[in-house]
Amino acid sequence: MFLLLCHVTSLAKQLVFHFDSDAVKRLIDALDNSVFQNEDDAAMQLVNECTRRAWRVEVGYAGCAVLTCTLWLLFPIRDHAQGLHVEFPFASPESTDASPM
Repeated sequence: MFLLLCHVTSLAKQLVFHFDSDAVKRLIDALDNSVFQNEDDAAMQLVNECTRRAWRVEVGYAGCAVLTCTLWLLFPIRDHAQGLHVEFPFASPESTDASPM
């Protein structure tokens, strides 16, 4: 359920960016304000620092997602190579106990 929540949340964010792109554009255009033009200004330094931190969070988040998907792939492969039973549990009305092969 947690993974479903993560994927649904990600989809919801993408839909908001897609359907509310005008608000995002207004926010980006607000950064053209003269307050943000002077590199030496304290406000601009704060924006730059926040940008760097946000970039680190984004890279960390994306890295965790890639690591999770990689482990989802590697653990079943490892278990299969060791001759262990590999199971992909999900709700299905069909019996998945017997292999069709």
